[in-house]
Amino acid sequence: MNLGSIKAELETRLDAISGYTAYSEWPDEPQPPCFIVTADDPYIEPHMTFGSNRAMNVYLIVTAILGVTGGVDRAQRGLDLVVAESVIDAIYGTDRTLGGIAQAVIVTSVSGLKQIPIAGATYVGHEFNLSLVTRHS
Repeated sequence: MNLGSIKAELETRLDAISGYTAYSEWPDEPQPPCFIVTADDPYIEPHMTFGSNRAMNVYLIVTAILGVTGGVDRAQRGLDLVVAESVIDAIYGTDRTLGGIAQAVIVTSVSGLKQIPIAGATYVGHEFNLSLVTRHS
């Protein structure tokens, strides 16, 4: 299991959504609208099993930054369109294994509209919480 590969695959899938940029780590200055894939807390929960093929849960957050504070209504409408149109479909792709990198990926929840401070600016956006089951050999 390569955690960087998981985040990179999610970045690739989200970057395919028209009009959005995706990052697999926090950029110094994000360019909204964008998606940022980061670790959640907890990040990893290893499962104790016998043998060398252990299952692990990996928790990630996809932050959808829709714009700067002030356009909250517009940002909410934008998120409604993006969620309805393509974010969850992009995360799942044609399979829920991220092309075989994970055993399964599940979008467990999507937050309400949040203010997200980054590098002296405050943005509005939402967080998609993901749970992945992987194998570590």
